[in-house]
Amino acid sequence: MSYLYCHGGFTNQYSVFNQENAETAAAALRTEWQLGSAPIPSVTDLFESKGGMIVEFDTVDGFDGLSGTVNNEFPAIVIRRDLSADRKRFNIAHEIAHDYTGTDDEKLAHRFAAAFLLPSKTVFSEIGEKRRKLNLTELLELKKKHGVSIQAWVRRAYDLGVITEESYQSTCRWISSKGWRRNEPGEYCFPEEPVRFRQLVLRALSEGMITNAWANHLLPDMEYTPTDTQLSRLMKMSGRERAEALSPILDRATEDYLKSEDLTDLRIAEEPDDYE
Repeated sequence: MSYLYCHGGFTNQYSVFNQENAETAAAALRTEWQLGSAPIPSVTDLFESKGGMIVEFDTVDGFDGLSGTVNNEFPAIVIRRDLSADRKRFNIAHEIAHDYTGTDDEKLAHRFAAAFLLPSKTVFSEIGEKRRKLNLTELLELKKKHGVSIQAWVRRAYDLGVITEESYQSTCRWISSKGWRRNEPGEYCFPEEPVRFRQLVLRALSEGMITNAWANHLLPDMEYTPTDTQLSRLMKMSGRERAEALSPILDRATEDYLKSEDLTDLRIAEEPDDYE
């Protein structure tokens, strides 16, 4: 398996100082990961397959994501849980841009993310090299196919010179008039759900490396971790009743645990000595 990071950084890094650099860096990463120009079904799965880890949290408005490393070793991206799939995809690509290129410029990270998700070859193939305007039905179909928002498609078309600035501004005003800047129509159906962190916690719990309480702290929504009250009820059941109650819980845990054979980086779930 090829790893995304090497000692806390990408195997290759590109310095980005302008929009052209951002395009080049995005193309280089797609080449390194052998992605071609086809749509990426799940950016989450791709990142995790390269050794990265994504953690979702319920956060306040204004926060969409951040990236870094855990213990100077494990690549990680934190994203907001309640975002739509297309926004999660773009945000993950945006955070990859920061680390891969080393840029702190948000506009350049945006350009990298757009180029990574929608290479110029793909854009020209889908909508042509010159257009007077784009229509909603067309954009909805492209959103469903590529998992990239209508607004990002319009901006990408403008950045690549497919549509003029006048057409771009006109389309943006139309989108605003519909109230779609925060909640646009259309949905990307392929799930963007991180699983690697969950699997690592489950393995650590199964192998007795962390306590039940710490597992619940790391995964608050882990329904199949029994609480002390649940354990008390289970102990009062007959053997048959207990087996019936635990069966679906064990099936779900087993399914999560066996999804990946690459569950080696267990130190991400280390429990503090003073945790109770």
